[in-house]
Amino acid sequence: MRYRVDLLSPSEGTGWRDTWSFSGSEATALQAELAKLEEFRVPDPQWHWDAKTHQEVCTADDRWLAAMILYPGERSEWAGLRIPPAEAAWSSAGALRLAKLLPETFADLKGDILKRFEP
Repeated sequence: MRYRVDLLSPSEGTGWRDTWSFSGSEATALQAELAKLEEFRVPDPQWHWDAKTHQEVCTADDRWLAAMILYPGERSEWAGLRIPPAEAAWSSAGALRLAKLLPETFADLKGDILKRFEP
């Protein structure tokens, strides 16, 4: 199974989105660590394509609560521009906890999480 992990900024459309992709043994190892983050889960944000602005728009009660989102597959596998429902989403505190749990084989992801969310 392939997975995409997005790290999102909490700034109304002017921020950043970092995307990471995993498959095979990396995806399995990542899933094992993500399973330890249940206390940091937040509602999955829902996205849709806004034809007027030509961008993805999040529709959620608190769209900036989800700092890290797990999606099945890759963008190239998704139909058109539609974003599939997320498998799970976590707060920035959950992302930081993940950084502490990840083995060194995930040094790049760990570094990106720390750069983006560490106070």
